[in-house]
Amino acid sequence: MAGLPTAQMPHKPMQKHEAVPTTPGRIALLFSCAGIITFGLLSPIALLVCILSLIKKPDGYAVAGLVLSSIAVLIWIDIIFFGGVLVMIVLGLFAGP
Repeated sequence: MAGLPTAQMPHKPMQKHEAVPTTPGRIALLFSCAGIITFGLLSPIALLVCILSLIKKPDGYAVAGLVLSSIAVLIWIDIIFFGGVLVMIVLGLFAGP
């Protein structure tokens, strides 16, 4: 084997690995996606699960779920209390000429 080093690498002992994704964070993201699929009906439940999972052990899954569910809840608040005016304004701003 030409060109390869012949010295052996020093052996490192195996270290314990922490579980990277947490189960509450994954459940929060699952509820948020289900809230989007059900047109926001499960979004308030998803928002609560996201907040609880962020308090328990924050991770990226819980943050993503929090963003999705909070957008859906804000849209429902707009539709119920303002008749969807804010959604129409936002869609009008991004509409082309």
